[in-house]
Amino acid sequence: MNQAKFKGRTHVLGGEEYVIPPLSLAQAEEMENVVATLQDATKPLAERLALMRKIVGMAIRRNYPTFDVEMLKDLLDLGNFREVLDSVLNRSGFKLGEPKPGESGVDK
Repeated sequence: MNQAKFKGRTHVLGGEEYVIPPLSLAQAEEMENVVATLQDATKPLAERLALMRKIVGMAIRRNYPTFDVEMLKDLLDLGNFREVLDSVLNRSGFKLGEPKPGESGVDK
């Protein structure tokens, strides 16, 4: 692959190394409400997986603008998916399974 423009974590997907950076500020703003949907177990799994692919795809395209995000359906699997998603989200300031700032995380 070409030289990475943004620093990130290197992941091997389909035998190729990709440097996957965190989301940009603009992307993080766009995805803020989407991250909450990822944790909503009442949403269909297919919907949540599509959102997860979208987030990873946005991050990858920062360094590889011509990357076909549809390829993630085959490049990501149950062995690497969570690692790649967590890498993007954690480095972007999001944490799955934790309350947002100001939320107790306890139902009232």
